[in-house]
Amino acid sequence: MIAAEGTGLTVASEASIIARRSSWFVVPPGTEEVTFTASKPIELVFVSLDDTELVGEHHIDFGRVGADSAPESVLRPLVAFVKSLCAIESEHVDRGASPLGEAASEVARALVTAVVGEPAERLDVFNAVMRIVLQDYPSPDLSLPAVARALGVSARTVQSALSARGTTFSDELRTVRLKAASELRSRNPGLPLSDVAKLAGFGTRQSLHRAMRKTHGN
Repeated sequence: MIAAEGTGLTVASEASIIARRSSWFVVPPGTEEVTFTASKPIELVFVSLDDTELVGEHHIDFGRVGADSAPESVLRPLVAFVKSLCAIESEHVDRGASPLGEAASEVARALVTAVVGEPAERLDVFNAVMRIVLQDYPSPDLSLPAVARALGVSARTVQSALSARGTTFSDELRTVRLKAASELRSRNPGLPLSDVAKLAGFGTRQSLHRAMRKTHGN
């Protein structure tokens, strides 16, 4: 994966290059020659992964590219992390498996996945999950396994679809329920907080307070 810190870069190959907004390029694993041409001096961030690092739950199907990549607000922080790693003096970098090395690998995979984009069917899973959450959030039985069963897919598929969007099931459910609680309080100022919590799906006032603290970091 190549990130151009500016404009003026072209990437050409017999391989099927994935290019986004003239700044982000992914070359699928292979042996084809790749040519980089810059019309002016430009800083590049280069991330190299072989196909063994893109298997299992990290599998990316380069033949089924998403309609678009993740937004700049998602990609830029990942690139900034890669650049910060490159600035570390070599004698200070742990060799072999290490927490830093594992984090670097995860960021590299996340970058490639974000640039390639998600196939339509995975986006459909995300949208289907959110429809159920928005419809059934008041139910105390709403859970990731329950949603997976309703959609006829595995819990891992649901997790993967949410993770690809940078979120989790619990985060999305909490956000929807907090918004519902806020709207209930706004429309019904005299409604007891315990009733608000129950109607919004939290069950108890204490659970509502915990969700609020977690969201606002208090």
